[in-house]
Amino acid sequence: GAGYNRPADGGGGFGGGGGGGGGVSADPYTGSGAYVPGAGYQPGGGGGASAAAAPVPSKGGLKFIPMKQCLFFDAAKFEGILKKISEFGAELVPPLGPEGEAVLAECAAAANGGAALAPHAAAALTSVLGSWPADKLFPVLDLARMLALRGAAAGVAGELAAAMAANFTASS
Repeated sequence: GAGYNRPADGGGGFGGGGGGGGGVSADPYTGSGAYVPGAGYQPGGGGGASAAAAPVPSKGGLKFIPMKQCLFFDAAKFEGILKKISEFGAELVPPLGPEGEAVLAECAAAANGGAALAPHAAAALTSVLGSWPADKLFPVLDLARMLALRGAAAGVAGELAAAMAANFTASS
């Protein structure tokens, strides 16, 4: 008899009809006849998933994982950070506004080698760190990171770092 032809894989029939597909086809349920990199051509494909060749390891290996040394993120593009802060600040209710943007620009100037951070700018940065939604916080965290890297030269004293940590921990 002709049997029932399985259209999913072009394989043989259920009722003893055999044949069906002609040529090489892969069974999507068992992987039989599937292409395996490095294994070469195998007519008929073997007898199922257990007959498939083991994957061939890449010659390069994992180039960056695991890291064996610490990476320092000690540079930033302040124009991009401020642009993203402005964009996210406009989406908030209430919006950050020009005054808030100007104060965070002062923070960026201090982080980029300018004058030490003024107390009002430090307070504004701490407020933003504690009040903005987590998905909008990354440019502000970049700014805080750069300020922390400059440390005392940017006017970031232990008190400010403690206030940032307390405010950030309380909002999490």
